[in-house]
Amino acid sequence: MTQGKSVLELTTRIGEVLLKNGGEIFRVQQTMQIVAKAYGVSGFHVYVLANGLFVSIEEDAMYRCHRSIWAG
Repeated sequence: MTQGKSVLELTTRIGEVLLKNGGEIFRVQQTMQIVAKAYGVSGFHVYVLANGLFVSIEEDAMYRCHRSIWAG
């Protein structure tokens, strides 16, 4: 597995946990960006909604992920 894909999975999981536990949308997005930056990923893009995450990483290849978040 490449680093880009690993970072994508990690940041998506972090965002999912934060949203499910009542994290603010801005805080979720900011945390995901900080983690990606810490791993040296420059082409990281995230869009956070109250009920979902849209994440992509552009490095050697393009990786994308969408996660729906259900409360409860």
